[in-house]
Amino acid sequence: MSSQPTILESKTMEPKVSGPKCLSCGVEGIEHFLSKESNERAKNKTPWFIVIYCGQCGHVHQTLAKHVFTAGQSPFVMPNLK
Repeated sequence: MSSQPTILESKTMEPKVSGPKCLSCGVEGIEHFLSKESNERAKNKTPWFIVIYCGQCGHVHQTLAKHVFTAGQSPFVMPNLK
C-alpha cells in the first residue's frame, strides 16, 4: 500500500508552517532572529538604524532605517514598538 495521502486525507492535513531560516548557519525559527538599535544617534537621540541578525551565528539579515529625512517635511521617526 502506498504511503502517499489520499485526496481526502491531504485536504484535512494542515500545511507545515516554518519560520525564517538563517542563510548562514541554517537555524530555523523567529526566536533566533534578534534586533539591536544602532550606536549612531540623531540629534533627538533616536537611533538611525535597527539591525536584524541571527542570534546563533551573528549573520546580519537586514538593516531598517529608523530615522528618516524627507525633502520639505519634518523627519519621520519610527515609533517604538514595545
